[in-house]
Amino acid sequence: MTRTKLIHRLVVDIFVFIGLLSSVYASVVVDTPVLTADEHKLLESGDFVIREVQPQKPEGMTFEVIGIMHAPVETIFQLLSDYKAYPDYMSAVDSVNVEWVAGELSTISYYLKAFLGIVKQHRVDITATQHTETSRKIQWELVEWPGLTELETIRDTQGFWLIMERSPESALVYYYVYTDPGPVPFGLGRIVKTISKSSIEDAFLETKHQAEKISASNNP
Repeated sequence: MTRTKLIHRLVVDIFVFIGLLSSVYASVVVDTPVLTADEHKLLESGDFVIREVQPQKPEGMTFEVIGIMHAPVETIFQLLSDYKAYPDYMSAVDSVNVEWVAGELSTISYYLKAFLGIVKQHRVDITATQHTETSRKIQWELVEWPGLTELETIRDTQGFWLIMERSPESALVYYYVYTDPGPVPFGLGRIVKTISKSSIEDAFLETKHQAEKISASNNP
């Protein structure tokens, strides 16, 4: 193969790789959840939608929760961007350390409550942004935490909260989570998946309860 052909092949391979990365990123960053007519009715009745979706990576699992929170967009956004307060209302979180802040970007360390006798911890880069004029977004991805063993941390996580104004006093909230917990003891895969789904549902409902509680106290 001549040098010119080799360079051409390399350039093509690079563009293919970039395209694959873009498609993975696009699968995470979406503007609005797609809902069926029945799911719309479910939300209007005061319920919520939780469903497993195709993960963007071969390992791990992806869940999304969609529901209406009766609180202003800004109230929900301020609640979720106060990372240190997560343990006050999220039952799975034991503590949070904010390691670094630069504008909209923060690096935070999560310490989760014991699961199957093991305390998990992980570190993420998280951004809190004005997504559009009437929506806000909080998005995260895992970053390396040197010194932790596989059993002490998770292999990967990324996702977002998308908070979209529905009225001045309510929002449609879309919570998307991809997680790969790493090694799972033989025979416990289904249990881990069930508990992961339950913890994601709990995080959404606990946030909804806290946001609506704050909103009610602000408008007695």
